[in-house]
Amino acid sequence: MQSPALFLQKQLKKNNPTAIYSLGHIYNYGLGVNQDYTLAANFYLQTTQLGSPGAKNSLALFYALGLGGLSPNITQAL
Repeated sequence: MQSPALFLQKQLKKNNPTAIYSLGHIYNYGLGVNQDYTLAANFYLQTTQLGSPGAKNSLALFYALGLGGLSPNITQAL
């Protein structure tokens, strides 16, 4: 049985916004993988470009706190 992260990685090729957002969530919280804010930020950014409101909210928090290699930027967070 494959891990959820591996399954979702395969969905990246299909530009599946739900899968990409879920990968961001998995890496953000370290769910079955090593926590990696940079990967999470990249997945959230990719998903915002596909129109995901949840990813926009998560990315805003990353900008507000300066996580994932993003410089703290309240303007971007809003």
